[in-house]
Amino acid sequence: MSLDIQTPHGKSVFTFDQVVVATGHSWPSSPTLGQADLVSPWPYTNITDQPAGKIGVLGSSLSAIDVIVALGNAHGGFIEDGDNVSWFPDAGHEDLSITMVSHKGIMPEPDFYYPFPYEPLTYIHPDAVSAELEKGPDGLLERVFALMVQELNDAAPQYMAELGPDAQTINGFADAYFHHRETLGGLRALRESLNAAIKSKTLKETQHHRYALLRGHENFELVLEHLNDSDWQRFNDMLMPVFGDCYAAVPHISVRRVLALYDAGVLQIIPTGSESAFENTVSGGVSVMTIDGAIEFDALIDARGQAAAPVSALPFPSLVGAMVDPDQEVQEPFELALPSKVQGAVYCLAMPQILKRHPFSQGLANCDALGRSVAKHILGDR
Repeated sequence: MSLDIQTPHGKSVFTFDQVVVATGHSWPSSPTLGQADLVSPWPYTNITDQPAGKIGVLGSSLSAIDVIVALGNAHGGFIEDGDNVSWFPDAGHEDLSITMVSHKGIMPEPDFYYPFPYEPLTYIHPDAVSAELEKGPDGLLERVFALMVQELNDAAPQYMAELGPDAQTINGFADAYFHHRETLGGLRALRESLNAAIKSKTLKETQHHRYALLRGHENFELVLEHLNDSDWQRFNDMLMPVFGDCYAAVPHISVRRVLALYDAGVLQIIPTGSESAFENTVSGGVSVMTIDGAIEFDALIDARGQAAAPVSALPFPSLVGAMVDPDQEVQEPFELALPSKVQGAVYCLAMPQILKRHPFSQGLANCDALGRSVAKHILGDR
């Protein structure tokens, strides 16, 4: 494998037997949505160089929280006194106004207490999921989901009763889950959920429904590559949004900084609902249609996080051109299919490409597991 490397000191050519593409995240330099031009969250100066004004942040998960805290630091300062956090603007930056814009208008909940090493789950654990795998792909998603519902009904019966009977089905679970979250409110509810999370850590009491979802969803990773196309689509549409929400627990210090901006009257969150629309304005800003009507921003920062992308989108055209099928999804052991005459191997651990079939890959523990999988495959050839 020949790699042409361009550095500030010139061009070099290296030859390897094995190559691992681990290029990380990939942010478009000029993202768009609808008819609107968005601001990319990378490089970091795209955020910090924004002048104080009406700034929209598209998204409400961890990536959006990072952007909000960065804006707070760029235009003022957080004063931390133990668990109490306040925010004050710098002189001349008093016009800062940040609005989180998301489909549902909710944020992930704060970190909560759970035992570590992990306690085993009762129903949805690797052995049980493996037993379902042996029965074949037909109905596989339904059977594994049934294990998760058993876990939730056993661990958090009151919570499941609050969600209602629709939560016992794949098609109704996400709607019931998010309806319950939405009824709790937006930023005001964040303070209540922070207090509940602090209490759970102080008393060392697990929030059982969150623990069951956090641990249970990891076991779906075992079946994803075995799902038929229909169930794969159902998983992405019906379950992945819930898993993404429960996985994205927020560090308490970040929650306190978000609440400090809210208390200072600088931050709000507005849902777009199903009738969202985005377009540029004649003044150079962006207009967003939300449930409160059209809202104009001086700039709208794209903080939706990394999106999945096909292998053909890798920024290495000669590699893509040499592949047997550039549209094939990357799956474990992540080796790209190259013609038989090619000596050596290329493994793809680039995050956008991995996310196509491994949607739980962005955590540190997940990245560690991916690296070990590829390393084991390479060393196995030896």
